[in-house]
Amino acid sequence: MRSLFSIPLLGLLVTGALAIPVDILEETTNSSDSHSIDGDNGELHARARGWVVETWQIEPNRPEVQMIELTRLSALSPSPNCLALSFVTSFTNNPTVRRLYSNHWCEGQNWSPSSYTLGLNGGIASLSTFPGHEEIFFVDKSQLRIRSVRRDGPDKQWGWGLDKQTTPIPPDAGIAAVSLSSTIELFYPGTGWRKGYVMHTYSSDGGSTWNPNQVLSGPDWGGVSTNSLDPIAALSRNGQHQQIFWITALGLLESRYWTPSTGWTRSNIDKAAKANTASSIVTLMRSSSTKEGSNMNFFYVGQDNKIWQGYWKADSPAWKFSKISDDEAFPGAIAAVSMHSQHQEVFWTNRDGILKHAYWTKDQGKWLTETLPGLGDRRCLPGRGLTVVARQGKETIEGWCRLRNDPSKLIHFYYYAF
Repeated sequence: MRSLFSIPLLGLLVTGALAIPVDILEETTNSSDSHSIDGDNGELHARARGWVVETWQIEPNRPEVQMIELTRLSALSPSPNCLALSFVTSFTNNPTVRRLYSNHWCEGQNWSPSSYTLGLNGGIASLSTFPGHEEIFFVDKSQLRIRSVRRDGPDKQWGWGLDKQTTPIPPDAGIAAVSLSSTIELFYPGTGWRKGYVMHTYSSDGGSTWNPNQVLSGPDWGGVSTNSLDPIAALSRNGQHQQIFWITALGLLESRYWTPSTGWTRSNIDKAAKANTASSIVTLMRSSSTKEGSNMNFFYVGQDNKIWQGYWKADSPAWKFSKISDDEAFPGAIAAVSMHSQHQEVFWTNRDGILKHAYWTKDQGKWLTETLPGLGDRRCLPGRGLTVVARQGKETIEGWCRLRNDPSKLIHFYYYAF
């Protein structure tokens, strides 16, 4: 069991302590809750032998430190042996003071939290453009523009990244961030007279210089949904291709893709596919050395409040849609992860805050759904604050959600396949 221990780090402004587990529950596949029934032949598929679920308190001795209402959780693996989790906090006795919490773990070390007093709203996103690099993008609370902090290794100092650029953004909007080679792209909803537009800000030199606030798409089909906190998602298929997806105000699904030869081009997405306008949208890209090549998926809550996917295969390049689970999904935050090219997994909550996941492997060839093993009576905040991440080359999944009815705590869940 990995322990959690508070170690102050040199930070931008302020350091803080975080996250010792207040309770831990480990569960094996001995109970029926840890299996899924195959409806076709009644077989039990053993799953989640390594699931561990625990509850974190942000600062064990300071319950007044709490996550703000609209904070996102953003996780990444800056290198195969390290993890990072970021979110936004405030104080019950001083809610105007906002802090960015950034928590790090590397193999052989304990979780190390840092906090930075910044004026920021809940929309954050993080990415890594090379091993060890981390960059956290956030919405400046007073200036309503995108800024970032970055560092180039776990022992390096944090410094400013994107700053002093004109990137106007709605106050509660989310940011979709993606990188390919030395290019970083940020996608977000427009504001003011560009309300409903899809905007992007990009750097072609790893974040040294930026081209801010470019129009990617106008307010077609009702524009970007304003009912969703995170209606935009993006992925990079390879160094020559990236793609963006979004949910419109009418629940339609829109997409654009970029290649060096064509620039930005509209994707042919089936207009019969409809999303709940309050749903988030998340993406996965899986690469294979077989004839299948690379595969792209995006996931969302449909208008029937079930999880749906759009998927594209290199050996059959047309977008197709299917429902992956019959279990209810609360419209809002969802998360997806892939441990390797033969695996996909999607996480969401229902209206009661029960954490669900559906997983697919090439061998089983179908999606199977279950309640997360080991959850016990814990409940996530429905539709808010959910993230998962896998470490490259490791058979692991790490995830977090906000604990329902207690903004000072998180639920941490992780899975080891070995």
